[in-house]
Amino acid sequence: MTSDPTLQIIQQWTALEAERESLHTAWGDHETWLVHRYDWLNLTAEQQRAIPEAKRFDEIDRRFEEIGNEQAALFDALPENPATDTTIVIASLSLAATILLPEDYPGVHGLITRAVRDLKLLAAVP
Repeated sequence: MTSDPTLQIIQQWTALEAERESLHTAWGDHETWLVHRYDWLNLTAEQQRAIPEAKRFDEIDRRFEEIGNEQAALFDALPENPATDTTIVIASLSLAATILLPEDYPGVHGLITRAVRDLKLLAAVP
């Protein structure tokens, strides 16, 4: 195992990203429940705000913001020194592929994901 802090930072960032994705799912599930329970989509914004269960969206929004701030701080904390092994290069490129959305830059995203795949094969990393 490497003592380079880059891998630990990337793992923390990735864990936060998984939480963010989970919150997106929770948001959708909650909204679906509100649609069935209260005919949510046909309510005015004022009527929606009056429903106690709608406060869950505020909680999710707050956590989204916290995660964004935590991820930004982690990204800023990434060391600029050269990687000490291929695992760190693979992790760094994987992080870049996660941040760079495929719908925004499909060619670049594809290039990065192929580089990750190829490096894993060349380095025999699972």
